[in-house]
Formats: sequence, structure tokens, C-alpha cells
Amino acid sequence: MPSRRYEELDAIRGLAALSVVVDHHLMVLPAIAGKALGPLSRAVTAFPLHILWDGHAAVLLFFVMSGFVLSLPFHLGTNPVYTRYLIKRICRIYLPYLVAVIGALSLYLLVSQGGVSGLSRWFNKIWTTPPTAELLLGHALLVTSFRNEVYDPVLWSLVHEMRISLVFPLLMIPVLKWRMTSIVAGFTAVSLCAQMAYRMVGNSYGDYLLTVHYLLAFVLGATVARYRVPLAEYFGSLSAASRLAWVATALVLYDFEFVLQGVSVLHVGPADDYAVFLGSVMLIVGALGSRLAGSALRSRIPVFLGKISYSLYLWHAVVLLTVVNLTYPKYSLVIILPASIILGLAVAIVAHRWVELPSIALGRWLVAESRRLDPRTRLTILGVNPVTSMMGEAEATACPSE
Repeated sequence: MPSRRYEELDAIRGLAALSVVVDHHLMVLPAIAGKALGPLSRAVTAFPLHILWDGHAAVLLFFVMSGFVLSLPFHLGTNPVYTRYLIKRICRIYLPYLVAVIGALSLYLLVSQGGVSGLSRWFNKIWTTPPTAELLLGHALLVTSFRNEVYDPVLWSLVHEMRISLVFPLLMIPVLKWRMTSIVAGFTAVSLCAQMAYRMVGNSYGDYLLTVHYLLAFVLGATVARYRVPLAEYFGSLSAASRLAWVATALVLYDFEFVLQGVSVLHVGPADDYAVFLGSVMLIVGALGSRLAGSALRSRIPVFLGKISYSLYLWHAVVLLTVVNLTYPKYSLVIILPASIILGLAVAIVAHRWVELPSIALGRWLVAESRRLDPRTRLTILGVNPVTSMMGEAEATACPSE
């Protein structure tokens, strides 16, 4: 199957990023973030309305989609060099991230009130921590364990994204060689072991163990990419009623944490995450296999949201924190929150144009230069490239951090 841009997946990514934006804006409200719910807020925070702003599920969907897109060069049979892949990933993820961190820290120092009375505890945990050398170093390195929520609450996912990006070529070995059942069973076992270890060691290595847990999401995405043609054909062969049931099931799984919350046995351990992983896989297959859904997703607005999704993901909370600190309580949140969403979209467009695209261009230029200098001998670790024949050069994007 020839390489192509999966615009329907771009669109899903954009809509999911928008749901994260809505999530964080609603979390400013004490009644939402604190779960002190009246009838209206109970309805908003329950399935099915919660699908529209399930930020955590959206991030797990991003992880699955990252695995899908990053694996495509492997499945298409290209054999470039690991170091070229790494250059592109650093430019693609890290450089826009670094600009956003600098922006968030600068705005915190300029406008933070040190906490805003009357708003949620979630909101007041952010922009209330003075910078220290340890915090700054953690943000600069990205892949270490540090308090990544204090200046921009979305950064936690980029920590896992970057760590997994570094080892992704190794993950492709079993994806390419094993059967589907072995891949799923093997990495589910790895995830369960990581979860059990997390409960034993607590926070000591918990952040790193969560990364091990999230390997499953990336591998599932890569596996869907491997079988994308038969999976899409299978979905397309279903009756209309079966396709509708498929999508409904996918949405239930996607928002599973908020389905039958009173039945605790359904939500034991990582069950909610596993449900989201499966729901994400089903949504991707549905988007690939449905002409109607694919056509709708490839329309102008969803695709545009997909293009700016990484910048929107990076900057929306920074904009929210800035606007609220500057205008509340002088103005009502009824005015502030919608204005913040609109301004966040505008900032994302600017950041995409002037930060994200130049970072991508820099990565391509560096790779072109490395080719000119023969990177197979110059851009290797200790003179040996352990994955030269295995690495792909993913140009497309999948996750907001893609």
C-alpha cells in the first residue's frame, strides 16, 4: 500500500486536542474539578457528554496514533538511519516544546497572582511554584522525572512521548515479526508488570513505570498500521447496523472511566486505560474503513484542527492561565473561558506557523546535511548504529506531540 497522508487521522487528532482544551477550561470551575456536582454538572461530567471533554482519553488516543504513524515507514519497507529519525523527532517534539516552556515560565513570572481565590484546586496547583534549578533542569531535559505540571499541565504526556520515541525502533522488532495475538498479549503482560511494580515502589520510579505501561498504546497503534488494509476492509464489509454498533462500542470504551462509575469492579487497576486503548483502535479502524466517516473527517475544519493540534495542545493552558490571572475576578468566567479558547486557537495558529513549521523544516535540513556528510559513519553512537537497517523516517504526524 503506497504511502499517503491519513487526513482522517489528522482530523481525529485535532478534535481530540480540542477536547483537551475544553477539559482544562472546565477544570477551572470548582464544581467540575472538585466533583461537588449539582444536576447540570453531574450531566456534563457523566457519559456520554463527558466524551466531548475526556482529556485523559484524548492523550491515550494520541499515543495510539503516534504508534500508527511512526510505524508506517517500517511497514512500507524503507530502511533509513536511526539518527536521522532521532534528529527529526527532536526537532518535531522538543523544539516547539521548549519554546512553549519558555513562554509559560515567562508569563508565569509576569502575570501570576500566586493562586486565584474562588477557582479550583486544579487551577491553583499551576503557576504557584517558583522556578528552581532542579525544576528548570528537568524541563530542559524533558525525559527525566520532574514536576512537569507546574507551568504547563500538558507536559506530562510529552515526557512519555519523547521517552518512547527514543526506543520506538526497538518496539518495531516484535511488531514486524510476531503475530497480532502475540504482540497484544506480550505487551499487555509488560504493562501489567509495570503497573504491579508501580504499586510496590510508589513514586520512586513511578513516572518511568508509567512510560513502560504506555508502550502498549504505541505498539497497538503500530499493529493497527501493520494490518490497516485488512482491518479497514473488514470494517467496510460490515452492515450499517454493525458499523454503528462498532462506533458506539468504541465511544463507550473511549470514555470508559466515566461509564457505570458506581460499579468499581469494572474500573480495577489499568482497566480504564485498556478500554481507552481498545476504543482508540476501534475509532482508527472505523475512520479508515468508512467512506462516510472518512469524508466527514477530511473536511476543512477537522483537518485544520489536526494541523495545529500540537501547538494548540502546547499553548492552550498557557493562554488560559494568562487570561484568567489577568482578568479574574474583574470579569465573569462566562466571558473569560470562551475568550480564552478563541485566543488559544489564535495563538496555536501563530505558533504552528512560526515555531512548529520552522522546527520541522530544521529537522529536514539537518537530515539533508547528514546525508551529504554520510551519516552512517558520522551520526552514530560510538561509531556503531544498532538500528540502521530498521529505522524509518516518519514525516507525517499523529499525536499533538507528533
